[in-house]
Amino acid sequence: MPLKKQSKIDAHSSIPFSRSSSSLSECFRSPRERMQFNTYFASRLVNTSIPLDLGALKTMNFYHLQILRDWQWIDFFKNCSTTFKNLVQVFYSNSKLEHDDSDKSIISINSYLMNTLICLTLEDFKNLLSLPSGGVSNEKGPFSPVLYVKPHLVANLDIHDRLLHFIITWVLRPTSKHVVIWSIDYWWIDCFKSNRPPDLTLLMFNNITKVIGKELGSSLTLPFGTYLSYIFTRLHIKARGDPPVKKHQPIDFGGNPNEVPSPKKVPPPASSSALPQAPSFYADTLAIFDAIRLVQEEFRGLDSRVSRLKDNMGSRLSSLEDQLAQLVANFPPLPPHPQKD
Repeated sequence: MPLKKQSKIDAHSSIPFSRSSSSLSECFRSPRERMQFNTYFASRLVNTSIPLDLGALKTMNFYHLQILRDWQWIDFFKNCSTTFKNLVQVFYSNSKLEHDDSDKSIISINSYLMNTLICLTLEDFKNLLSLPSGGVSNEKGPFSPVLYVKPHLVANLDIHDRLLHFIITWVLRPTSKHVVIWSIDYWWIDCFKSNRPPDLTLLMFNNITKVIGKELGSSLTLPFGTYLSYIFTRLHIKARGDPPVKKHQPIDFGGNPNEVPSPKKVPPPASSSALPQAPSFYADTLAIFDAIRLVQEEFRGLDSRVSRLKDNMGSRLSSLEDQLAQLVANFPPLPPHPQKD
């Protein structure tokens, strides 16, 4: 996928609003914007990322650490911020996409927070998040079938690839699904195994614009909440009064790091008679907690969708009653019923 054109608008040209106040009270320019937020975004889930302990990775001789250095992603992993859920929700609610003259490529995301106009281009994402440019970006592309593990559970990966999967699903491409290995996860793992750096800047930019471009009734989780919050702090946008999301603890597999075995470069083919490697107790416990968290988030998302449907149905019934009343008013009154002699 070719890189998109860059806007000439500077993301740092906005003047921040410094008066201490509730974040939400300074994020809307009209009652319509506030109503749109309350109706479609106030209950949306926001992805948060887990900080990465680079020192622990070095101590445990993490097999993929050198690739992270070669891809110049170390500075990106040092980005750390409190996730401001309200501000992220408002950012998505107020966002508009700016296209180039051909109307085919998105050149910037324009939004509004804390009395501040925000314009973010692909170049801004690269600079603000300390990311390199270039790389592969087709997450639906092919990957080596030798990577398959049955039954596609993270617990069946060796400890290095298991940790890599957690980095992918908690940091690089945050998601609520951490137990099962999906096709996109295999694609990411294959990029590390074959040393094909993904274009992380473009992937993040495209995932965010994809959600913005969805219809308002969409229930998609709002991605990259932690890194958008980091960008807000880089742009000096005040978040006073905004309740932060509790920070996650850094990714850690526990145990003695010196006992972590090095993975085999070429995994052996699966055998029906061979038993899978027993995962550590910590990994099993973490997988159980991930499964519980996934179920909780799915129920929470279902509840918010039901609430929105109920609100929309009420407003539509009210509108229908008004239209029927106007329609009846256009007809002459019915003649009185004749009285019996």
